[in-house]
Amino acid sequence: MAIYYLEWLLIGVIVGIIGNIANLQPTEWGYFGRLWLLCLSALSALLGGWLGMLLLGRYFSIIAVLCVVVMAIIIVPWLVVKICRSVRRKP
Repeated sequence: MAIYYLEWLLIGVIVGIIGNIANLQPTEWGYFGRLWLLCLSALSALLGGWLGMLLLGRYFSIIAVLCVVVMAIIIVPWLVVKICRSVRRKP
């Protein structure tokens, strides 16, 4: 089981590195935006792998990891920035 966790983390880190190369981290995250994106991708890989293993079985958990990580590194930073901007606008 531990080998699956390591595979999921490796996939999450690789997708996070690709996201950093593509500059998917918002500028509002500041200097540590790249690190936050890597942490987000690793945590979402663990979550996606766990859910994939639970719902789809061990053979399809890697596909679930890829789908969850890609969606997470695209949607979560956008949502965080949108929420922060809406909170700052209200007096």
